[in-house]
Amino acid sequence: MNQGASSFSAVPLFCLLFLASFSSSQLDYKFYDKTCPNLAKIVRYGVWSAIANETRLAASILRLHFHDCFVNGCEGSILLDGSSEFTGEKNALPNRNSARGFEVIDSIKANVEKACPSTVSCTDILTIASRDAVFLAGGPFWPVPLGRRDGLTANETAANTDLPSPFEPLEDITAKFISKGLDVKDMVVLSGKRLAIILHLFVN
Repeated sequence: MNQGASSFSAVPLFCLLFLASFSSSQLDYKFYDKTCPNLAKIVRYGVWSAIANETRLAASILRLHFHDCFVNGCEGSILLDGSSEFTGEKNALPNRNSARGFEVIDSIKANVEKACPSTVSCTDILTIASRDAVFLAGGPFWPVPLGRRDGLTANETAANTDLPSPFEPLEDITAKFISKGLDVKDMVVLSGKRLAIILHLFVN
């Protein structure tokens, strides 16, 4: 896996813009510097190990983050299993039998918990992992503001209705992105990025 410059270098840092649409202004780049100083290294190693074993997981992790943030913001709801109080998003039509990488995030979370118990949110771990997946696949690197709190529930209905489907008319997909404060350019970059990662991994 090439960590340097590649064909990704011309792609805008859409992830940073995408997250800004959903994140609070109180997020901080140094949020865990004192409470979990090795967080970045733990996450990076976990992502690297997963991708080294199966290269396609880079795209899968990015997709997990996208599908999380697109439904009620970046709060880790896609990671939650269903309970007697709510139905999880894992079984929503856009995720069923297609969302992958949950075990990677679970493994990283377990290692983070060993180093910094009850400190780092799952959604922050997913956010960092998504950035690292792009970077380790040969894409750009960008700083990630942290401090998101995990949601306590999930919304399968919203996942079914809000997430764009490749089978929908372009007008409907565009409307879904606009409803999230994004535009057509964001839609093209975000939709194409995962495909670009997949193609890059298989070509290289």
